[in-house]
Amino acid sequence: RASNGSSTSEACSQAALEACKILNERLKPYKLLNPNLEWVDLIRLAAVSVNLSATGFYYPSPDPPLNGAYFIWSAAVSLVEIDVLTGELTILRSDIVYDAGQPLNPTIDIGQVEGSFVMGYGDVTSEQVVYNHRGELLTAGTWEYKPPCSKSIPIEFNVSFLDKAPNPLGFLGSKASGEPAVDVAPAVFFAIKAAISAAREETGDCEFFRLDCP
Repeated sequence: RASNGSSTSEACSQAALEACKILNERLKPYKLLNPNLEWVDLIRLAAVSVNLSATGFYYPSPDPPLNGAYFIWSAAVSLVEIDVLTGELTILRSDIVYDAGQPLNPTIDIGQVEGSFVMGYGDVTSEQVVYNHRGELLTAGTWEYKPPCSKSIPIEFNVSFLDKAPNPLGFLGSKASGEPAVDVAPAVFFAIKAAISAAREETGDCEFFRLDCP
């Protein structure tokens, strides 16, 4: 299955499960005849006459509820510090609560959530694509185009998963984790605007102001 919409883990895992079902079916006679045999010994016994390789294929149904159409919930809060003289930004802390269903691999899923959040944070703070009047790209490298770097990551970065929330429509109760956290990255943007607003209020300027994303 082609990768899109954070579906790779689910599709590949389901395909692997289909392959496992094939292998289990081939091994069933050996299991019945040798119920007390250890797994390694069972495989050694079956390997003489059983093909122990299998191919699994999976493509989701276009019809619900088997088409992977489910909602993913997430919430984020960020604390930022800005230098009003230089514009330098530091993200002191970001906390994310993410609905991963029953995570397939919590360690990997946390990394995915962190990565997509930082990607989204770059979208709303520093990554600006600029073209000239001839349509030529002016931000063709990192000298002009500024993606997040190691110093952009929140100093304190906490990710937790929604507890006891298996997904009945996902693979083994899981939900995708590759991209959805991008949508809560604007927490950083709004924290920046709140910090600017606080600095302006200290000088007596309480007027509304517009702040655009790149």
